[in-house]
Amino acid sequence: MGLAARLQLRQSQSLVMTPQLMQSIRLLQLTHIELDRFIDDEIERNPLLERASSEEGGSRPEPYEADVSPPPASDDPATWSAETIADQLDTSLENVFPDDPGRVEHVDPTLSAQWKSA
Repeated sequence: MGLAARLQLRQSQSLVMTPQLMQSIRLLQLTHIELDRFIDDEIERNPLLERASSEEGGSRPEPYEADVSPPPASDDPATWSAETIADQLDTSLENVFPDDPGRVEHVDPTLSAQWKSA
């Protein structure tokens, strides 16, 4: 038996269940009411935690109510102008959606046939 030198390289991947990962998984499985109860318990146990003050809009955020503007006069998006879209979205669409998307120049069929034969 002879002695020989060898070089081996192994690569492996594993998931370590850290306490933070286990807590994250548990919190993601909670319902809204259970999550509120958990947060209240944690605030009672930890004096450094507190809810947002009522000056900032209350402890519970109000549901977002979007301003619903009426749709453009035409239901066909091809006829909407950039100004109409900008007014509806309350933004500027100067260079994003030009009113004139360009003209398509139609090629004479005989010229098209000449290009195909070339």
